Amino acid sequence: MQSLAREYEGKPPAVAPDLAQVEKYRIMAVTGGSKSAANVLGRMYAEGDILPQDCAKALYYMSIAAQLSKDDHAANEKYPIEKAFRDIKEGFVKGELSIGNTQVIFKPCLTEAEANDIIERSKPAYEAAKAARDKDRAAHDALYEAARKKLPEIKAAYEAAVRERQEGKK
Repeated sequence: MQSLAREYEGKPPAVAPDLAQVEKYRIMAVTGGSKSAANVLGRMYAEGDILPQDCAKALYYMSIAAQLSKDDHAANEKYPIEKAFRDIKEGFVKGELSIGNTQVIFKPCLTEAEANDIIERSKPAYEAAKAARDKDRAAHDALYEAARKKLPEIKAAYEAAVRERQEGKK
């Protein structure tokens, strides 16, 4: 879905982006468990370049991305999710949100209570996205396991066909 969203962003020399389609496909990707789609959508709303600037939506999607990031880091290290929430929230509440080296929010646009509420509302969406991602990963793993089991048989059939062909040429 994220690749479909990119098609609608209107990269030159394409026509102007269809913002409804950009948003639609990014949201579909987030619902499917894409951390990068959640991050990009949050950034788009924060920057206000492609989609209209919307602090509430930006924080919502950035919160989902942070929670999905926590899952990716869980196996390797402790991911400080509460610190991530605090840092993102602070950017909107104080009006000092930077993305990379660029400040995108210059004045307070959410209260502390609004930010806390948005983060809480993002948690069920994260759970749904995580479930979709886990389901896709399980299907992917099952497919690869079936292929691993079948590989020796396929390899043997290939080697037999090569031998037959070589014997037929003699």
